[in-house]
Amino acid sequence: MRRSDRKTPGRLQTDRKPGTAASAADTRREKDAGKSRLVKKAGRYATFAVLALVVVYLGFQAVRFFGSPYQTEAVFSYSTGDTLPVNGLFVRDEKQIEGAAQGIRMVAVSNAAKVPAGTEVAYIYQNEADVDAVREIAVLDAHIRLLQQASDPAVINSVHPDVLSQQALERISALTGLAPGQKLDGMAEMKNDILRLLSLKNIATGREESFTDKIAQLKQQREKLQKEVSSSPTVITAPDTGYYVGSSDGYEQKITPASLKDLTPAQIDGYLAAEIHSDNTSYGKLIGDFHWYFAFAVPAEQAGQFRPGQSLSLDFAKTGVPKVKATVESVTADGASGRSSVILVSDYLIPALLEGRTAPATVVFNTYSGLRISPEAVRFVDGEKGVFIKQNELARFKKIEDIYENDDFVICKEHPEDSEYLQLFDEVIIGGKDLYDKKPLY
Repeated sequence: MRRSDRKTPGRLQTDRKPGTAASAADTRREKDAGKSRLVKKAGRYATFAVLALVVVYLGFQAVRFFGSPYQTEAVFSYSTGDTLPVNGLFVRDEKQIEGAAQGIRMVAVSNAAKVPAGTEVAYIYQNEADVDAVREIAVLDAHIRLLQQASDPAVINSVHPDVLSQQALERISALTGLAPGQKLDGMAEMKNDILRLLSLKNIATGREESFTDKIAQLKQQREKLQKEVSSSPTVITAPDTGYYVGSSDGYEQKITPASLKDLTPAQIDGYLAAEIHSDNTSYGKLIGDFHWYFAFAVPAEQAGQFRPGQSLSLDFAKTGVPKVKATVESVTADGASGRSSVILVSDYLIPALLEGRTAPATVVFNTYSGLRISPEAVRFVDGEKGVFIKQNELARFKKIEDIYENDDFVICKEHPEDSEYLQLFDEVIIGGKDLYDKKPLY
């Protein structure tokens, strides 16, 4: 029994050793697992903390930018004016050039060119083939002259390639920057000038050694075309000195400057309603004076805006013509209709306005240019008229000098050298209450 008792503890001790090692390993694993769980929890807590900070920051920014009680708008330059849209009638000192020759007319001078009496202004050919050949000869002659000019050593030595490139680009920009429907007088001359500049550059940079062969080739083409012209044209000359226009409408003698004093609103309406077409039986017309007139009718309540001698502008935007200055020649009331005939006169001779007889226009009485702001932005501080702007998160008061105001906007005079006044691109505060200078906005 005692032997047995001794063995039992031994067996129990032997059996206990593996169990003790396993228990220690389990303990270590539990500790490691605990540490891992703590690390994971700490990581999650850190992530939550970062996300919370981001949310708080974004919320702050949202409140700052979207939750501000102060609305702002940028200041920009603007022009406006007191205007009146009208439909008017052109009246000029002009007369048709008439003749008996029949055929196809080819104009020999540019539109609105001033010509002395006896100048060849047009040619009458008997068929289209002759006209086409003559036009092509004119193109060849221009090209030959350009190449001859570009071959002149004196010219080549006096120019720089970079300058030539810049001049060519400026002319190309002028051609491509035209508004739709806008005419450019002298377009052919400008195109030829571009070709001349590019030809000069080719010689100056050594890309071309000489244009001698090219000039000889063009002259041969010219001689061939000249032989194809079947007959000499009938030459049309200017009977008097004046500005030549290649088209006419037959109203040159019907509506004259001398007849303006008797022109009634009803007559103006009649001319505006008439279908006026180009008169193909004439050789064009001569305008004897650079002064021209624009006649239109207005109701009695608008007639008071005009007074003889008053300076204003006419805007023919739909024709692609810039504003032209004009003066009120007369305002004549018509008791029967309750309207008035208004006659304006201008001495700005613009070729694009010499062909048509009627046109829509906008009369511009006054023009105002400056900084545009909303009426809601205007405030008074210590008797000083101005606005508050947002500057470095503060409200700052800036003075203004308004020159025009309506229900939609205010135009202020620019003071670019005075920082006490509103400046271009400032952020003006619209509305809001309890504003004062240097007030924090957030």
